[in-house]
Amino acid sequence: MAKELWTEKYRPKTMDDIKGQSLALQQIKEKLQQGEITHLILKGPQGVGKTTTAKVIAKVIYQENWRMNFKELNAGDKRKLDDMRKLVGDYMKYQPWGAKFKILLLDKAESITKDSQEALERMMEEFGNNCRVILCVNDIERIETTIRSRCTEYQFMPLSDADIAQRLREIATMEKLKISDADIMKISTRARGDLRKGINNMQMGNYPRDAVEELFN
Repeated sequence: MAKELWTEKYRPKTMDDIKGQSLALQQIKEKLQQGEITHLILKGPQGVGKTTTAKVIAKVIYQENWRMNFKELNAGDKRKLDDMRKLVGDYMKYQPWGAKFKILLLDKAESITKDSQEALERMMEEFGNNCRVILCVNDIERIETTIRSRCTEYQFMPLSDADIAQRLREIATMEKLKISDADIMKISTRARGDLRKGINNMQMGNYPRDAVEELFN
């Protein structure tokens, strides 16, 4: 049986668990306290918490029923016009389950073709009362201005080496992994702000180990 990915096993469940995005998360928390959100764009490099934040937003709004009103699509796989009309349109047009609105997460949204973005913009206008769209974007310049005008944008930043190292230490402790602090710092530095990359490299043992390990418990 394949080992569970630590990126999923230890995915943050609350906003307080998400590392390194205090400004964006504080702004999002303030909106959530008002009881409603607009369409959102979470923009920034990969591995910095955008998708996790979208899922946490759904959990905050819907609590234990969050999966009933939340759908995630990888836009890199579903980027063509027919996909947009069928998969996205069919989801957006139907009423939410026991809530004011549901949420559609489109990950890697910059992969969506121009004509598909135009179709998405029309659906955001037509079905906006039923469904809020969250776009997770690495390259914001590839998103049409008509879509951006309908969304509130939040900037996510590369994580610091210290933030990555802190999370790696937490995971290493929970996994009872024997790894030196020096090696954790090497992984953190080479991740270049991408926490997901750092976690994956630690799980795979993809890093040069010290000749003499300083183990921690």
